[in-house]
Amino acid sequence: MSCRAELIATNAVLDWLTENSRYLVKDRDEVRICTDSQAAIKTLERGPSKQKTTIPNIIWSKLKDLSVTIKLHFTIQWVPSHCGLLGNEMADVLAKEAAAIDQAEAPIDQATSPHL
Repeated sequence: MSCRAELIATNAVLDWLTENSRYLVKDRDEVRICTDSQAAIKTLERGPSKQKTTIPNIIWSKLKDLSVTIKLHFTIQWVPSHCGLLGNEMADVLAKEAAAIDQAEAPIDQATSPHL
């Protein structure tokens, strides 16, 4: 899976957390986002001020908002792909299904669009 796709998925997780924050235990919850994309992790590791594309900037903004408003602690962790981790295997299945549908809703930025 591409780095961009993993970042879009991370952004979707943060949207879900924002929309469902009322179910989280404030000041106590830790959120661990797992990805098999080392490139996505390296992109985010650069920090909020060193991002070159839109999606990582949005992710950093949402991480900050959720950390401040709900006091969540975030960890983004690499997991090996296709090694039998149930959650990661399910994510791969869902990603393949998602790749087959219209992608009109996915945000595009100048750095990743060949048409701009």
